[in-house]
Amino acid sequence: MSFEGNPTPLYLKTVLVVDDEPLIAMMLEDMLADLGVQQVRLASDLSAARRLLDETPVDCVILDVRLREGESYFFADFLVGQSIPLLFSTGIDPDGIAARFRNVPTLAKPFGEAELRSALLQATARKPSLANESER
Repeated sequence: MSFEGNPTPLYLKTVLVVDDEPLIAMMLEDMLADLGVQQVRLASDLSAARRLLDETPVDCVILDVRLREGESYFFADFLVGQSIPLLFSTGIDPDGIAARFRNVPTLAKPFGEAELRSALLQATARKPSLANESER
């Protein structure tokens, strides 16, 4: 599945995908490879994701909001604190995401390669931040 007509290639070396659904993780891995990402790391839970982050620097993390172990917001807080770009990939209504993460790009499942590319560009174009306290 190749997204044709990319105006510019994605210059991302490593992306970490945190999703507990194997088919979704593999689909993302294929899409990211098609978009030119050099290395995709997969984690099905947050402890595995943390270990992978300790081993390899990443350009961006794609994080499912709801994992088997619960919501992943505390891990998203960690990523923002470390200035690691992230985007959410979720099956929940984007309006249902915690208000403090309203600045984080969000992909609503199902999504295609064009939406993924756009969200990656948005996530990596700026320093990650939480919504202002006054906006909560």
